[in-house]
Amino acid sequence: MILPIDNKQVEKLIIAATGGMLNTSDSIKLIIPSYALPSDGNVFVGRTGNEPTSVPNEDLQIIGKPITIKIPSDSILKPIQLSFPVNSSSISSDNYFIFLYNGSTYFPIEYSLIGETVKVNIDIINWETTEKKNTTLISEIIIIALIAKQTPPSAEMGLKEISIEDGKMNFNIPNASPSSKILLLVHGWTGRPTVWDELIPKIQEETSPSYTDIWTFGYNSSWSINYNAELLAQYLETYANGSHVDIVAHSMGGLVSRSMIEQFNGAQYINKLITLGTPHKGSPLAVLRYMLGEIVKSSGIDQEYILYDYTSQGFNDLNTNSTFIQQMEKLESPPLPYYAIAATNYPSLWKKVSNFILPGPDDGVVSVSSALGVQGAVTPDLIVQIPVAIAHLKMTKNDPIYEQIISYLE
Repeated sequence: MILPIDNKQVEKLIIAATGGMLNTSDSIKLIIPSYALPSDGNVFVGRTGNEPTSVPNEDLQIIGKPITIKIPSDSILKPIQLSFPVNSSSISSDNYFIFLYNGSTYFPIEYSLIGETVKVNIDIINWETTEKKNTTLISEIIIIALIAKQTPPSAEMGLKEISIEDGKMNFNIPNASPSSKILLLVHGWTGRPTVWDELIPKIQEETSPSYTDIWTFGYNSSWSINYNAELLAQYLETYANGSHVDIVAHSMGGLVSRSMIEQFNGAQYINKLITLGTPHKGSPLAVLRYMLGEIVKSSGIDQEYILYDYTSQGFNDLNTNSTFIQQMEKLESPPLPYYAIAATNYPSLWKKVSNFILPGPDDGVVSVSSALGVQGAVTPDLIVQIPVAIAHLKMTKNDPIYEQIISYLE
């Protein structure tokens, strides 16, 4: 927990050319490097008593007392550093996030824990959309302290056979025979296997294609894609038992599946692979930060989407220029039938990403060119538009996307 501290405040004139430092009596420190500010002005740091005590997503909790910073600009030219004390040995950057908050947008920022002091690196404050820019040129940002990160529940991790009772997914140890026909569903970044809760009942009602078993693979998105791919290959070696397996994979799950097939001898287990919004050519890491902020911002965005460490190897693997993506792009011809499905969003609802970060049409997280960018894959004639800001998160529940999936499974 953050130490119980009375509200202490400091306001100081900072000359842009020299920078400066603000210290409160309760050990909050703000360092402004030279030329970090576009112009001279008063900088404020402290606790006003008006900071929020909760976030819209009820699954997440603020630990401790947020801190307010006011800067005489709507942007900064260099990162600024904030530090404050904590007294819990359980807090680390591996299990907690710190967010900036501007009254409407949440934005994750990096931090480290040195002894009993949290050190925060604030690299951006002009994350606001144009229509929400602060016209007074006083940017007030609040540090939302230490929101716990999440991973899928242990019961959902690994390769599981799914049964549904009273609308609830049950996760069981797989039990396949050589005659089994299996559909394996692999979730994406920030996801968990419950993203398939609407698709699974529909599949079970289909007579063509018809599957004897439906499996899911649950994994931690923070781990490297190749590590998760190797785990999946090991599970299939243990449980597939010569059966026929088709894969439908969302987002990062498509890369996990491809790596399993292409790098870990997984083609022997798989009949076909269908990917939904998979960033075959990567996606900029900046997009991940905005998406994590949306999960915090949205009340009940679906409990299927959870917080992961965006600085982890798994997320770094997704970057457009990562070593992993470069390796994936070397594929000349798929070792088995690949099908790639893309979607688009309403870009006017997601301007900060669709208009400024992602090239061309996109689903709010992955560009269409990346989602369809695997050499030799079959792609649909129609790109489905899902009328929301982040269509990427709705692909597993969209009826037109489902129809495309079924056409390829048949």
